[in-house]
Amino acid sequence: MAESDERPEKPFLYDAFISYRHVDRDRKWAEWLISALEGYRVPNALQDKGLPPRLRKIFRDEDEVPASSDLNDQIREALVASRFLIVVCSAFTPRSKWVEREIQIFNDLGRSDQVLALLTEGEPGDSFPGVMLSREREIVDPDGGKRIVKEDKEPLAADVRQRPGVSNEKLKRFALLRIVAVILGVKFDDLRQREHERERKQRLTWAAAAAALLLLIGGGGGYYWEMIQPKTTYYQQLVWRWGLPEGAGEIDAATHDRLGRSYSIVRQRGKVIEARHDGWIRAEADGFSRWVVHYGEDGAAQMIEIFGPTERLLRDELLSREPSGDKMIVRFERGEAPLAQEATQNLIIDPTDPNPPPDQPKSEITRRELTFDSNGFAVEVRYQDNWGTPQHDAQGSFGEHFSYSPEGLVLRSAEIGPNGEEITLKTGVHAVTSAYDGRARLVRRTLLGEDDRPINGPEGYAYFTRDFGSWGNGNETTQAY
Repeated sequence: MAESDERPEKPFLYDAFISYRHVDRDRKWAEWLISALEGYRVPNALQDKGLPPRLRKIFRDEDEVPASSDLNDQIREALVASRFLIVVCSAFTPRSKWVEREIQIFNDLGRSDQVLALLTEGEPGDSFPGVMLSREREIVDPDGGKRIVKEDKEPLAADVRQRPGVSNEKLKRFALLRIVAVILGVKFDDLRQREHERERKQRLTWAAAAAALLLLIGGGGGYYWEMIQPKTTYYQQLVWRWGLPEGAGEIDAATHDRLGRSYSIVRQRGKVIEARHDGWIRAEADGFSRWVVHYGEDGAAQMIEIFGPTERLLRDELLSREPSGDKMIVRFERGEAPLAQEATQNLIIDPTDPNPPPDQPKSEITRRELTFDSNGFAVEVRYQDNWGTPQHDAQGSFGEHFSYSPEGLVLRSAEIGPNGEEITLKTGVHAVTSAYDGRARLVRRTLLGEDDRPINGPEGYAYFTRDFGSWGNGNETTQAY
C-alpha cells in the first residue's frame, strides 16, 4: 500500500512508540530505552533555542498482545498518536509478524522516514524487517498518469552491539543521543558536544562539593582538592606516548600567551584529559585544535575525541591495546560509523603544514596499528581497513616508521610498503628528518631521497628552517637543494 497523508488532527501524544518482540532480552532493551528517553533532560543551551526541557511520553505496550489478524484499538491509536516509531532489532525481529504489522501501519500513515532502529544483535541486513528497508511512493508521469514505485531506504539506526574497547554504558549513551537528536531535530554532533560540556561541569561541581566536604572534615581537604582539580601546563610541542598526547618543551603562561603556536595539556588525577593546539590553524582546513581523552572504569584510555577550530567534532579514535602490550589498534569513527581517512596520510607532501589539505578524496583506511618502543613512542604505524587488511594511501604508502628524541620529538619518519620495508615515493622522497633547539622548537626539517641525501620535494625545496624572534615566534624559510 502506498503511503498516505493521514495525520492526527490533534498534536502527537507520544514522541515515540517502541516496537519489539515480546521476549525477555528485547523487552529489557525496550524498558531501558523508554526509561532513558523519558528521563533525558535537554541541555540548557538547546532549551534556550526553544526546545522543551524533556521529551513527551514514550509508548510501550506493557502486556503481551493477544494473537489476532489485526492490532487492537489501543495499539492502533498509539501508533497514530506517535511522532516516531523505534524498533528494537535483533536477528529474530524479522520473524515477528506483529512488529512487521506495526511498522506497516506507521508506513501507511506516511511516516516511513520516522521509523528508527535500535540495533541490539546481528547485522542490519539480517535484523531489520523488510518493511523497514523499502517504501512505496506515488509519482506522476509526464502524461499525467499516476503509479506506485517502491524505493529502497536505509533507516537511521542506533547501535548498541558490543564492540572491543567500548563500554556498554558508552554504547548505550551514544545510542540514546542519536535517537534523541532525531526526535528533537538537532545534529548528533551538536547534542553530543552539549552533553560533553554538561558532564564536564557536573564533574567539576561534584569535585568542588567533595573537596568542600573534606575541608569540613579535616585538613586533608586541601590536598584532595589539589589532586582532583584539573591542571593546565603549556608546551612548545605536542608528542604522543602510548597513543595519548603529552607535551615537550614546557613554557610558562606568559610565554604561551604571546606565542603564535603552542599547546596546552590539561591533567586531572595525573591523567591527560585534554590537549589543545592554541596556535594558528590552517583557515581553509578543519585542522585539529582539541583532543579530549575518555577513560574506562579500569582507568585505561578508551577513546579520543578530536575537534576542529570551530568546535566541530571531526572524528573519534577508539583505542584498543593488544595483549602483547607493545601494540595498539586505533579505529577512526564518526557517529559510531567507521570513518575513512584522507587519501594522503602523511606529512611528507608539505612538511611545514601539520594540517591536511581540504577536500581530499577518501581512502580505505579506517584504522591504524601502532607498534611502540619501550618508552611508549610509536615506532611503526600501519594503515588498515575495518578487517585489519593492510591498505595504502594515494602515495602508495602502507604506513610509516619513526625515530624519536628522548622527549618523544620525531627525528626521522619514512614511508613503508606492505611488508614494513621503507620505500621511496613517486616524488623521490624517501624520508624526512627534523631537528630541534634546546627548547623543543622545530628549527629544521629536511627531505631525503633514496640515498639519504637531501632532495627537492614536490614543493620545490629540500629544507624547511625556522628561527625565532624576541617573542619566541618562528620565522620560516625554505631552501632548494
